Amino acid sequence: MPTDVRLEGPAQKQFEDAPTSVQAALRVRAADLAQDPQAGEYVPILKVPSKLTVKKWTARVGRLTNLYKVELPSGWRALYTVGSRGSERVVLILEVVDHKKCERLMGYG
Repeated sequence: MPTDVRLEGPAQKQFEDAPTSVQAALRVRAADLAQDPQAGEYVPILKVPSKLTVKKWTARVGRLTNLYKVELPSGWRALYTVGSRGSERVVLILEVVDHKKCERLMGYG
């Protein structure tokens, strides 16, 4: 059974504001994630230097136990978590951002 892939809250607006090439690529990646939710690059949450970022995501979606990223065109990235709702697996895309914004969110720049 395929996994449900959703844009969470602010990620929907970020997606709508992204270049069309990024939108198209994320649609393709979302289809991939529906088949294999862990297809992205694993990012250890404890290694995310910005605790404010983790707090922000936790306030929006509840406790995070995992974090992944996928590369998109022009240096854009999508950050997501995999969870469940009952017996259903769910991929929640938390952020759709360019490289610079991703670096700030992750506390690197």
